[in-house]
Amino acid sequence: MGWTSYHLERGQAGNEFKKMLTWESETAKNELVQGAFNGFKEYYAAVKTTIKATGETYTWAFVAMINWYRGYENFCYKDMDETMGPNIRNCPLSILKLLTPTEQIAGMTGNARKYAKQWRIACWETALQKKNFKNGDIIKFPAKISFRNGEERDIFYVEKVGRRMRFKAYDVVRKTAFGYYKLPTNIVRQMELIHA
Repeated sequence: MGWTSYHLERGQAGNEFKKMLTWESETAKNELVQGAFNGFKEYYAAVKTTIKATGETYTWAFVAMINWYRGYENFCYKDMDETMGPNIRNCPLSILKLLTPTEQIAGMTGNARKYAKQWRIACWETALQKKNFKNGDIIKFPAKISFRNGEERDIFYVEKVGRRMRFKAYDVVRKTAFGYYKLPTNIVRQMELIHA
C-alpha cells in the first residue's frame, strides 16, 4: 500500500486508471464499469470481475489517493480497494449503487468483508451529508421498510448529531418523532425530502 510515482501528462489520469483496472488472464477478467474523480486528490471506481471457470461476476470498489507534483515524476498515487478500509470516503452514489453486496462476493470474507462494509456505510453517510438533509427534515421512502420487530415504516425524522445522521420514525398525523431506526444502506439512496 505504498505510493507509486512517474511522469504522466495532465488530463490522462482517467485513462491511466482505466488501463490499470481493465485486464484479462487465464482465470479472470476485470473491466472498469465507472470511474470518478473527487477533485484532483481522489479517484473511485466500480470494477467488474468475472471468474472464467464459474462465470461468477461481481463488482467491487477501487480507491486511489492522488498527488500531483512539479518536475518529471509528477503523478503519484496510492491504490487500494474497499477491503482495506480506505480513509477517503467520498465515493459518489453513482458508483456505490453499482457495487455487488459484500455477502454475495465469495472471496470477500472475515475482516475484508467487515472493512468493505464499514467503508461503504461511511461513503453513504458522506454522500447523504452532501444531499444537505438538515436536523428536523422529514424523509419518505417509496415503499415501507420492514424491521426485525415486525414494524413497517416509510416516513422518518432526520436528527443530525454533529456530522452523523440518525433516523426516528415519524407520525404525520400527530407530527411527532419517536424511537431510533437503523436504515439498511442498500435502501438509503431511495429517500426523498418531503418536508423541511
